[in-house]
Amino acid sequence: MQRLLPASIRGRLLALLLLALLPVAVVVVANAIGAYQDALRDFEHRVELERDAAGARHAAVIEASRQLLGVLAITLPSDPAACSRLLGRLGPIESDRYQSVSVLDADGVVHCASRGDAIPDRLGDTPWFAELRSRREFTISGVTTMDHVAPTLLTAQPRVDGSGDFAGAVVAATPLQHFLGQPGNEGEDQPRLWLLGGDGTVRPLAPTTLNLALDDEQRDQVQAGHTIHLTSEAGSLLLAPARLGRDLILLVGQPATEALSNARLEGWKRIAELTALFSLCLAAVAIGARCTIMQPLQQLRAALIRWRESGGNLTEDDLAGLPVEVRDVADTFRRATESLATHEAELRHTLEQRDLLLAEIHHRVKNNLQVVSSLLNLQSQRIREPGARKEFEAARDRVRALATLHRHLYAHHDHETIDLRAFLEELTDQLFQAMGERPDERVSLRIAAPALRISSDQAVPLALVITEAVSNALKFAFPNGRRGTLSVTLTTADDKARLCIRDDGIGVPPAEMTQKRGLGGQLVRGLARQLGGTLSVESDAGTTVRLDFPLRAPVMRPATLKPSGIAAGTVPA
Repeated sequence: MQRLLPASIRGRLLALLLLALLPVAVVVVANAIGAYQDALRDFEHRVELERDAAGARHAAVIEASRQLLGVLAITLPSDPAACSRLLGRLGPIESDRYQSVSVLDADGVVHCASRGDAIPDRLGDTPWFAELRSRREFTISGVTTMDHVAPTLLTAQPRVDGSGDFAGAVVAATPLQHFLGQPGNEGEDQPRLWLLGGDGTVRPLAPTTLNLALDDEQRDQVQAGHTIHLTSEAGSLLLAPARLGRDLILLVGQPATEALSNARLEGWKRIAELTALFSLCLAAVAIGARCTIMQPLQQLRAALIRWRESGGNLTEDDLAGLPVEVRDVADTFRRATESLATHEAELRHTLEQRDLLLAEIHHRVKNNLQVVSSLLNLQSQRIREPGARKEFEAARDRVRALATLHRHLYAHHDHETIDLRAFLEELTDQLFQAMGERPDERVSLRIAAPALRISSDQAVPLALVITEAVSNALKFAFPNGRRGTLSVTLTTADDKARLCIRDDGIGVPPAEMTQKRGLGGQLVRGLARQLGGTLSVESDAGTTVRLDFPLRAPVMRPATLKPSGIAAGTVPA
């Protein structure tokens, strides 16, 4: 979880704000969808109101026709001449609403009519008349179309005789252009009206350029009274049904293209409003977070940087205006660093005391070894036996080498690193003097060695090996004033070291370095084992003593401590 979080406080605050944005974004989208759906529902409700108004208006026309035909079915005489005279008196009503009013007998033959060419002369064979005969109630037929008249809607009221048998019907023919009352022109705001008959035929009640066609599924939904949404090449249309009769449905349609555009516009408008509001709130939160969180932290960071650079301490001016929690953190940090500074001062004092003690120890050991070396030198001068004198002089050289090593150790602050070249130069110079020689007069001296950090456990045997090898070379390699060169080389690579002491004289007798009974050979072999290395002696145009050994890391002393706290480290960003 921590890996997923940004590293900085600013990044984490931004991530927190973005996380808080998620539910708000969901609310914005849901609100926009709700606004879109509300706009569509409002449009659908408006279309349904238009449907109800148109249905009520057309139902009133049908109801008036039913009442008129009911009265006529009772009052019209059976004599055709008298029936025609009476129907002729309906001229004013007929011209306003009906194309004709006719009386049919029981077989569906026209008995009398106000106008003879309004309907066919015989309707007895039509399914509509058969339904009228069986139901014996007011019936609305489908739309009838004849060649010489406009499409007509037929309404009929059955007649019964004295015995209650079906005796015919009074039929009124209403032209579709008069069924609407006063037809208006087609426009974006005007509803479109159609009649859906029982045969599935859809006929417009007003002039329109839209050819409405319903499939079986849409027709079933309309007959069930559901409002449907149609999409065609001419655009979108919302269609609401109103039932006028058993097999007659009034369809009220309103173009939905503009309404859908307005609904989408309303949704985007709501998104824009809420996004703008959220952006303002987010900006306010960001400004507030910067003023209340980021600025105090940046002020504390700047104070710590000044503290690190100046090495001073935090002051009240540095912490002025910071919140209580940040001041508490700064105060805790200050007290912790003061405690660390005190502890570090004690450690530095302890290290200084230790360094002084080590330097004093090395100095005393060097002095004591020099005293021993001087005593051995005095004693050797009193010995007349050459063999014994040589042994004393060899012991003197070895003790003097140790004294020189201790002097070079306490010359450095950490008592572990020595300037190996300077040490070798002084050591070989002492060995030359002990042999009555001076470097680079008869025997040239070549020294190559780095300033090596080596433990004292390895420095001591290394110094003794060099003393033995150089002493043997000076004793045996250049007899009778022979000139030559003596080289001492030490190289290091990958925690390994190689000591190479070579002369170009007549060589050192191998017995001096390899014999088991000689002290020098035993000492060199033992020192090589102590170093953990391998010793090899080659005699070819001189003698080469090669010692390969691993470098062991010296005992680590604590690094020099710096002033405590923030001055010794870095201030996190």
